[in-house]
Amino acid sequence: PRMSATAGTTSTAEPPPLLSVAYAMAVIAVHFYFVSYTMSLVEIPRAMQDEPAWLVGIVVGSFGIAGMITRPLVGILVDGGNRQRWLRLGALGTVIAFVGYALELGPWPTMIFRAIHGVAMGAFTTALLSIVGSNLPPARRGLGIGLYYSSSSISGLYGAAIAVWLFEGASLQAAFLVSGAAAAGSLLFGALAGPG
Repeated sequence: PRMSATAGTTSTAEPPPLLSVAYAMAVIAVHFYFVSYTMSLVEIPRAMQDEPAWLVGIVVGSFGIAGMITRPLVGILVDGGNRQRWLRLGALGTVIAFVGYALELGPWPTMIFRAIHGVAMGAFTTALLSIVGSNLPPARRGLGIGLYYSSSSISGLYGAAIAVWLFEGASLQAAFLVSGAAAAGSLLFGALAGPG
């Protein structure tokens, strides 16, 4: 509590509001992005089902290795300004990766698309979180980031199930293209998530 200088009464400052249009767009964008990601967790192994296990591991793992190596550099570039540029490049790279997966060109080309996906995910998630963190009011930053991450986690409840339903009921290509459409949705909503 603090004393008012004029009236001598005790008043409590109201915390600034958390919800804004830009924040809501960011929460939707990260959700769409992770829908595409969780779908890929079952799509890639399905696409590689006829390959030896060691090769499947290399192809699947190339995603994480590419992201791990490049994410610090992406962070430096994001700090250099224009976070929206890196968000958009990350989302576009993800869409390209899913189109590449849908072509089913075999394990080695798929590994290249996996690496593109890993780098793109690093760019998108780093840029979007930087935008969210810088635009949230300091008194609500912890809550805001917590809700933001919850939005991404919720995608795990149904993303993989949708992928299985699509490739069992339609085709693997259809599942990959729907995943790419979800990544495109993250581009659309991310572009409205605030200035970078």
